Amino acid sequence: MLKVCIVGKENGMRNYIHNLVDWRNYNCEIIFETSDGEVAYPKILRSKPDIIIAEYNMPYMSGISLSRLVKKELFDTEIILVTDAKKLEEAAACFKAGVTDYISNNISAKELSEILRNVSEKLSHKQKRIDIEQKYIDVVRQNTLMEKYKLFTDIVTTAVPVEDLLDRANAIEIDLSAVWYGLLLINIKDRHDKRAYASELDELDNMDGVIAFDLGLEGKAYIFKADTEEELNVLQSEFIDRIKLLFEDNDNVSYYGGVGNGVKRLSKMADIYEEAVRAYTRSYLSGRKQILGERTDVISEYACTDVLPDMGHCDVKSIDRDKMTEFLKIGELEGIDDFVSGIMKTIGNDALSIIALRQYYVVDIYIMVCSFLDNLHIPKDEIDPPEAHVEAGESVEGAIKYITKIMKKAMELREFASQSKYEEVVNEAVRYIEQLYADEKLSLSILASHVNFSPNHLSMIFRQQTGKTFIKYLTDYRMNKAKELLRYTTKRSSEISVEVGYKDPHYFSYLFKKTQGMTPTQYRGHA
Repeated sequence: MLKVCIVGKENGMRNYIHNLVDWRNYNCEIIFETSDGEVAYPKILRSKPDIIIAEYNMPYMSGISLSRLVKKELFDTEIILVTDAKKLEEAAACFKAGVTDYISNNISAKELSEILRNVSEKLSHKQKRIDIEQKYIDVVRQNTLMEKYKLFTDIVTTAVPVEDLLDRANAIEIDLSAVWYGLLLINIKDRHDKRAYASELDELDNMDGVIAFDLGLEGKAYIFKADTEEELNVLQSEFIDRIKLLFEDNDNVSYYGGVGNGVKRLSKMADIYEEAVRAYTRSYLSGRKQILGERTDVISEYACTDVLPDMGHCDVKSIDRDKMTEFLKIGELEGIDDFVSGIMKTIGNDALSIIALRQYYVVDIYIMVCSFLDNLHIPKDEIDPPEAHVEAGESVEGAIKYITKIMKKAMELREFASQSKYEEVVNEAVRYIEQLYADEKLSLSILASHVNFSPNHLSMIFRQQTGKTFIKYLTDYRMNKAKELLRYTTKRSSEISVEVGYKDPHYFSYLFKKTQGMTPTQYRGHA
């Protein structure tokens, strides 16, 4: 309901206005009444009423002074002043202060009802406009997040030309150009509410020389930019120190992260990504709050604790990554058991007997499998992470079972992709859109469920096959249907709105003009 407050020096005036109409008929409720503007002002700032009815002449602070102050802070609040307004200067002062209307102190119920009806409609239209704008902002934000995530993936895992990366970054208002680059991967987990330090994290995201990428459940990635290696090291150290300071006394928060050494080329980011992933994995396995680097000196500088897990005398880099990638690319499903058995022999019983090392290898192989899927443009969420399978780190048998499972899943996805079944899936998705485009509830999640894909995976292949995001494709399809109805029928715009999937005709008109460059009425006139 709309919140109303009444401000006037006399009880009689306030009671008269209060009892003149049934406020519920106009979706209104009176939240407070008070005697002058000075007392009312702080209450208004706290309660943010939609409508203020105030007397023009009051002690301590007049209605006109109150109006000026309120409009500076609460621009959308509607203000009605009680005055006879016989004096021209009083009427002029009302409108100059941003007052919506003025009424006499003996206004009739009919007159007040008409004013409340008009104000209520005005506020309703204003809220609808705000809702429409917010919907559009949300769509743009979601598309930007997807573009940003894909950009980061291509920066660190694929051989995309630097020129293309810079162009794509500029398109979403990111300046990627620099002389030196650094990288931090970090995951922050809170048992309670992250909003307690949301503003501090936003400040970190917006630090000069820092580009933040949201990786979803995998945490965040930060690319650091500087003109010299020394400046890069200072920037990274300052950033990490601020994280440590923010969380060091908070037992409810845990974090782990890995840093990659600096490079002078954007095209070399894939190299330091590998370093950061290995350091990130070691930090994760330690179970402590720490950010590690690949090199010993970096580990010592950035660690939040003094020691790393005891890795014994074992070689933690003994897995042949090239051989693993080659098997994932061309190996046969029937050969997985033998291949995994070979990995275990390479690692050795000594290493597998150490829990921390066994967990390290499980996570390392998971990362290799995810990297393989990235190159196939398949989202990582198709593969269960190690933390979803507790048994993967509890025993050698559990580790073998988990590794075999994720490799098998990755190779099945490879086969699916190689057989060009994506095209068939997208065709089915398009047919589904064509059947249900008029349903306002149609969403990417519903469509993904229909074709038995995860939303992220479907979103990626849908764009690859059609050249459009799901939202863009659905909106274009609905707009084309709307244009057909405008051209060949006499149906009203509000009817057409519902028929193409928009229950709110105002949002439909807004979106039509946004995408077609003219209103539905103007389009019908030109057709």
